[in-house]
Amino acid sequence: MFLSPLLKIYSLIVRLNALVMLPVLIVFLSSMTFAETAESTAKQPKNEQFVDQEKALVKMLKEAEKEQKKEKIDQQQELVNNAVNDFIVKDESGKEIICSKEDTIATEVDGEVNYRCRSQDHALGENKGSQRGEGETNQLIDNLLQASNQAEDKTIKLSADQLDKLDEMETTKQQKKAAELEDEALKKQADKEKYGSEKSPQAEIQETPEKDKPSKKPEVEAIDITEIKVEGFIEQTGVFLKTLPIKAYLSLRLNVSNNGTDTEASDGGSRGGLIYANKLENGDQFIAHVEVGANVLDNVDWMINSDASSSEDEKATFNRRLSYLRYGRDDYYAVIGKNWSAYHFIAEMTDRFITVGGKASGIYNAGSDGGATGTGRAENAFQLRSSRGNLQWSFQIQANNNISNLQENVKYALNSGISTKWKSINGFAVGLAFNRAVPERYSNEMLDLGLDGSSDARVLGAEWHNSDWFLSTTFSKNSNHVTDPTGQYYDARGWEFYSSRKFTPRTMGRFGWNIQKPDDDSYIGKHKIQEYYLSWQYSYNRNNLQDKLYIEYLFNQGRDADGSEGKDLIVLGARFNLSN
Repeated sequence: MFLSPLLKIYSLIVRLNALVMLPVLIVFLSSMTFAETAESTAKQPKNEQFVDQEKALVKMLKEAEKEQKKEKIDQQQELVNNAVNDFIVKDESGKEIICSKEDTIATEVDGEVNYRCRSQDHALGENKGSQRGEGETNQLIDNLLQASNQAEDKTIKLSADQLDKLDEMETTKQQKKAAELEDEALKKQADKEKYGSEKSPQAEIQETPEKDKPSKKPEVEAIDITEIKVEGFIEQTGVFLKTLPIKAYLSLRLNVSNNGTDTEASDGGSRGGLIYANKLENGDQFIAHVEVGANVLDNVDWMINSDASSSEDEKATFNRRLSYLRYGRDDYYAVIGKNWSAYHFIAEMTDRFITVGGKASGIYNAGSDGGATGTGRAENAFQLRSSRGNLQWSFQIQANNNISNLQENVKYALNSGISTKWKSINGFAVGLAFNRAVPERYSNEMLDLGLDGSSDARVLGAEWHNSDWFLSTTFSKNSNHVTDPTGQYYDARGWEFYSSRKFTPRTMGRFGWNIQKPDDDSYIGKHKIQEYYLSWQYSYNRNNLQDKLYIEYLFNQGRDADGSEGKDLIVLGARFNLSN
């Protein structure tokens, strides 16, 4: 009786436990089956559908990455496109240079734009008035450095913030210019309503003649970026050689001339030379240059190409024009040998005609190339030159050079010269030079020829240019320096003027004059230089603008030493240049 209830309770518990454990057992068995199935599935190869899905996902990720990269490059391209094209800044030495955008685009966006910075002369392609003399020599050296990729190019990077600031300055400048144009238009409209013309009577009277106005403004105007902090220049670009730093050149220059009575074929200053120009690891440049004049045809007596003459023998088949060594940086260097003088650095402002000119400033004095006195191609000279910043200067000394135009062997004991030039960013420059050569003694022959003191030459010059025009003038005063055609020395004052206009990239016209009058009471001759020049040239080789055909006309109002009138002269000529 007593066990019966207990058995019923036990039976009930067993039944309840079975009901509870059954689901647990079912779940346990199911999990075991799933694990075995999963393990079995893992051991089996992936099905094709799953593989295609995986490949599609990888492709989509790659395309997204590629699109993102393209977007970054587009952003960099837009940054470059929107950046200011050109602006002027001072480099670490204080020299004003022009910076232009690089065309290359970085593969990653760094928020910066590269600017290639170069001197204004190179960057603007300024009209140099078709220089001869020192300008022509420097152009040869520059071409060699460019060809061997050793030019003084530098690179700066401006950040996006700096570019925004620069763009803001450019926008402000353009807005100011637009406002000025609007004011000018309103004034013209007011004048038209008041006077029936766009110009008031006073304006019509005071207006500068159209022929006296420059045709264009400089291609690049300076932007004041003093508010932008440029961290400095990156390493100089182009320090490796593309070609050997040696240049050989030959320039054949032939003329046909007529002075009203005689027609002659003559040499127009043919020359050839060899230049070695190399940049050392420390950035210094070493340049060696030898140039020889070659008279392909004999010069006639009445030819007046002073630049073709030589202090050694202007009639010789070959004569030494230049032979010097130069060492230093692009903007500061020393020269030793026969080189263009410190005096010529200023006098060359007007010495730019092809076959005429260069007579009134005393560059090529006493029937020579100015080598003995040191005003032309100075003999045995030591020079220091600097072109840092806006102020440029040259210093020169010489010794023991024979005095020109003497039968006796008398020398200049010591010569010295100095010049300085200030250049602005708008193409204007002004400079002055002084040269003195002191004889070791005075002989009777020297005194008979009027050479009674040291040879002194002074010149003051100014020039202005843009891409089309070049205008320059020089004023000189010298004593015991120049001679008349008979060899007599006299003191003189001179005035030269030069102008050139580029009409197309290949054509140029020139006009100017040389005027020199004696300033010496003891001079008994009647010599006077008063010559006016017209010139036209065409460069027939687009790859070398020095290959040219030209015509020059000299209108002579001067007098010879005996008082006879000077003769007009017309010259037809051609130049053919060869170089490696």
